[in-house]
Amino acid sequence: MAAQEPVTLSGRVLAGGNPIGYAEVIIPSLGLGASTREDGRYAIVIPSARATPGQTLTVTARRLGYKPTTLQVTLSAGVIEKDFALLPNPRQRTVR
Repeated sequence: MAAQEPVTLSGRVLAGGNPIGYAEVIIPSLGLGASTREDGRYAIVIPSARATPGQTLTVTARRLGYKPTTLQVTLSAGVIEKDFALLPNPRQRTVR
């Protein structure tokens, strides 16, 4: 990985094959995260100063009404694509 090259983690958050908008995708150990767009897509840019080649990070996608999903991601140069599949959580409901 070049010293000046950031890593971009991107992908989609889905439930039952459908995109989940406004979900949160976070990397707690780096204090980084992003919200998904309406089409379920997200992108997190990890600055080169915080990205070590071969480093494994825990990445979590979550949204109210769904069970959080966590993946392990090993960093490499450029763009890393990771999709998340969320399952409904009937115990979490939006209060109206």
